[in-house]
Amino acid sequence: MKWRKGPRPWSIWAFALVSTSFAVLRTGLYFTDLAGVQEMFEHMLPGFEWNRDWVIVASSAWLTIDLIPVVLVFAFASRFARWFILGMTTLTILLGIHDLSQMDWVLEAVIVASLGMIASMALVGLLFLPASNRWFANSWEVAPETFA
Repeated sequence: MKWRKGPRPWSIWAFALVSTSFAVLRTGLYFTDLAGVQEMFEHMLPGFEWNRDWVIVASSAWLTIDLIPVVLVFAFASRFARWFILGMTTLTILLGIHDLSQMDWVLEAVIVASLGMIASMALVGLLFLPASNRWFANSWEVAPETFA
């Protein structure tokens, strides 16, 4: 995998900036409420003995996992990363819709969850705009200096 040279289209910049901002913001929010996040992780993975240190480690790992596909798209124009992001976002939205159907209808929670899903779809949509398609299509071109 090689660093992709040349200017990035605005849609790739927007995707990278917004995705990175969301990931860093979520991690910051997790660090401000470690007890609440510990409860969330205990609900997600009940067999594990969660404590404050493990919550910090898991939150940091989650940040890293969020940023890997962003780097693959922005730095390397990885087509696989684009489709992987689409697949994971689709799965997350389907699970979110299922969660909404199972929860008590608290208006604020429904609004926040719905806005999050819409934002996720819009963010992934940036990866499939014409300028982005050209960015990914040119990622397999061989540099002329390779044969010099």
